[in-house]
Amino acid sequence: MDTVDSVLNHRAISHPSLNYAAYSLIISVELAVGALCMAGAGWLWRRRHEPAVTLTKPSS
Repeated sequence: MDTVDSVLNHRAISHPSLNYAAYSLIISVELAVGALCMAGAGWLWRRRHEPAVTLTKPSS
């Protein structure tokens, strides 16, 4: 961090624990989204040889 006084200093996160918590939250959300993408890709991969009718059939 630089020590130059700026008009934006009031917006800075001054507590390192808040910074780590925000960073951890971002990483956790990215991991969850990645896991959901992998689950969706696995679902599609297992059904790649099924006829298209069974994949597009509306659920009732």
